Amino acid sequence: MVPRPYEKSDGFSGVGLPALSDDACRDLVVQFCENEVDGEVSPAAVAALLGADGRITEAMIRAVADVPGWDPAKGAAAAAAFRRPQ
Repeated sequence: MVPRPYEKSDGFSGVGLPALSDDACRDLVVQFCENEVDGEVSPAAVAALLGADGRITEAMIRAVADVPGWDPAKGAAAAAAFRRPQ
């Protein structure tokens, strides 16, 4: 992703934060995972992961990218931590 100039008045859209649009988030997940796996990332698996809204499971992570060295249990726990009140 190429950095764009940021204008305060644009409400952060110039920064390209993944939380600002489903498309941006999906594209970042796909790009990140395709750098780690051979082949294509399943669009349906990515859609399920993003649709889980923090209720991500180990199986969802593996369906997107089952990468040696990644710990799906830690990924699922980190997602759950975002949902807990601080």
